[in-house]
Amino acid sequence: MLDLAFSRRQYLVHLADGPARIRDLVDAFEHSRSTVNRAVRALEADGLVERGADGYEATYAGRILLDTVDEAVAVAEVVGTANGVLYELPSSPRNHRFFADAEV
Repeated sequence: MLDLAFSRRQYLVHLADGPARIRDLVDAFEHSRSTVNRAVRALEADGLVERGADGYEATYAGRILLDTVDEAVAVAEVVGTANGVLYELPSSPRNHRFFADAEV
């Protein structure tokens, strides 16, 4: 599920803002209809989006997982930027949130 959320993050972001139809997603991302259908079906199968009267929309679980993915990406960017500085820190394990909102 996490791999899917990472690979289809752009769809989750769009659908977390509100419902959208398949054709809206095709236009927004300039992907083929079959690519969009596959992505949305996979997200729906994992319970990350659901179909409603106005189109597909991210579920509560989808929004939570999107927040988790966004946090992981932010931490990875900080770690990548600060990699040399990290050697100066003690080797004891750190919670990844130690790096949240860090500026380097």
